Amino acid sequence: MNVRGSFKDARRIMIKVGSNVLTNEQGRLSIGRIGHIVEQIAKLVLQDGKEVILVSSGAVAVGRRRLEFQRRLSRSILHTDKVTVPTNRAAASAGQAAFMALYEQMFAQFDLMVGNVLLTHSDLSSPQHISTFANTIDELLKCSIIPVLNENDVTNQLIANAPAWFADNDSLSAKLATDLDAQLLLLLTDIDGVYTKPPGEKGGYLLDYYSPAIDTIKFGEVSSRGRGGMESKIRAATLASQRGVDVVVASGYERNVIDRLFAGEVMGTVFTEKWEMQALTPRQTCAKANQCKSELHTMSGSTRSDLLRGISEAMIRDAPAILEANNADISAAPEMRSKLELDLDAIKAIAKSTSMLANSPDPVGAILEQRELTDGLTLNRTTSPLGVVLALGDAPEVFPQAVSLAMRTGNALIFYDVSGHARNTYEAFCTTIRTVTHGRYPADAIQLLGREVDLTRLVTQKEDLIDVILIRG
Repeated sequence: MNVRGSFKDARRIMIKVGSNVLTNEQGRLSIGRIGHIVEQIAKLVLQDGKEVILVSSGAVAVGRRRLEFQRRLSRSILHTDKVTVPTNRAAASAGQAAFMALYEQMFAQFDLMVGNVLLTHSDLSSPQHISTFANTIDELLKCSIIPVLNENDVTNQLIANAPAWFADNDSLSAKLATDLDAQLLLLLTDIDGVYTKPPGEKGGYLLDYYSPAIDTIKFGEVSSRGRGGMESKIRAATLASQRGVDVVVASGYERNVIDRLFAGEVMGTVFTEKWEMQALTPRQTCAKANQCKSELHTMSGSTRSDLLRGISEAMIRDAPAILEANNADISAAPEMRSKLELDLDAIKAIAKSTSMLANSPDPVGAILEQRELTDGLTLNRTTSPLGVVLALGDAPEVFPQAVSLAMRTGNALIFYDVSGHARNTYEAFCTTIRTVTHGRYPADAIQLLGREVDLTRLVTQKEDLIDVILIRG
């Protein structure tokens, strides 16, 4: 099981929702989006038996709009300037009341209650304070009451000669996730996850997993409706993950984002210390394939032909194991029998086509055009491998055919199993192929992937790591 697959086992989950998710550009509450998040949280509590703690931003943004309306009202009707530009502390007070009234009404639709806790630095200044706070949260959760936490922006201030426990709700949620023994922290924001550059900037890409030792991030501007920004989220997520809490930074705009994360779908960016459970990310997969290109380009045609002949013979030898795997696929999806079923004749046909490729003229280095420029200087236009090929398919015979073509033409292959229905068959073919190529052919030049890897993220690597994409039946 990979890290994403383990999310469903988390007993206590902390969900932090940012201001940009809870409000629109005008500072108004985004009722539909909030309601959708509340519905998913209710499902986690009532159907899945999870303990959910909600950290909610947005009070300042909403309160500022409410007080600004009050200020304009005073000027136009009462003709007074007594109501000044609202401070963040005043805005937080007005906004927090609106938020809690809304949460109470929405969770009541699912027969759930909420409890509000506002925190300051002094509340986290000693083990005794933290213990009292943690016991209160435990008591609320035992009663199936959703704790809604937020920084107390009205009274919070730094304590002289004491550490600053948090700077915003991102760092607050990271600290509380560890103090309250959460196993998973979701940071819901207004973008899909952590990008290496600001979204939309050329050359940037979305990270499946974040590693501070590997990934370099260029940060964009902080939104006017929030304080944290992506840099704050990365710091907070890194802190929590180092203390044993898995963290996901994902988009709160995505439909059913919480449900989909718990179903193991590849969404957002994961921060974790469970590296032994981490699958290769799409970019890492493509990078490994790229590292094979130079070795493949210099491999002789006769070596590639010998390997293909060996694979052809091995497929006949391993036909019983391949057919057994094929039967397992059919048993799992009997409605797909007509498309999935192989027999011995079909395997022999695949082996024969592989043998024919092995005996065909070497397509790499063939001279297409020759031009004599001067005496003793000739210009040749020759064929060369494409590089890294991403092939998409779901029929059982497609994978061995794609491997044979890629090997004959000197290309690295990343094969993506689109439907998952033929996965056992593909893996049986892959085992057979690797028994022949082991030690004689770059292992990362043939990669079999499935729905554990997000296809959209894989395809976006075409910008610099994938040379061509093929779609097979």
